Amino acid sequence: MTWLSLSTKALSLFVVLPLVLKRFSAAEISLWYLFSSIIVLMGLADMGFRSTFARIIAFAVGGAEDVGIYTGTSARNSSKPNWVLIEKICSNMKFIYFFLSILLFLLFITIGSWSLVKPISHVDDQNQAWMAWFVIIITSIIKFYGTVYGN
Repeated sequence: MTWLSLSTKALSLFVVLPLVLKRFSAAEISLWYLFSSIIVLMGLADMGFRSTFARIIAFAVGGAEDVGIYTGTSARNSSKPNWVLIEKICSNMKFIYFFLSILLFLLFITIGSWSLVKPISHVDDQNQAWMAWFVIIITSIIKFYGTVYGN
């Protein structure tokens, strides 16, 4: 699946890019690249929480009693999932991702919109460009918060 995912991203360069270059004006192409860059950089907003939470959940499913520092000397009491610990991890994860989603939304609305004023002013249909930016904001926030369920 990883190779398939990477190949589709590479193919988008050969399929989508010629269509964009053929159909859009120079201002629309620059705006499209800005939108693409913002979407790609959404992965940085996670700040490594995704892999950390996935690892901690795996420990709890393996029967860990806590998520403290592993010394290698403690023995597991059970190989059954520790559902109490998983519940605590998930509630903390939801809180952190909710807070980060709100923060990301505010950054998009303020700094992101301010930085797009000039590029959007060069586009012929500015209303459509602002609607596209709004759609990107909403879908990015939903996708970002949905990481909770992916973890």
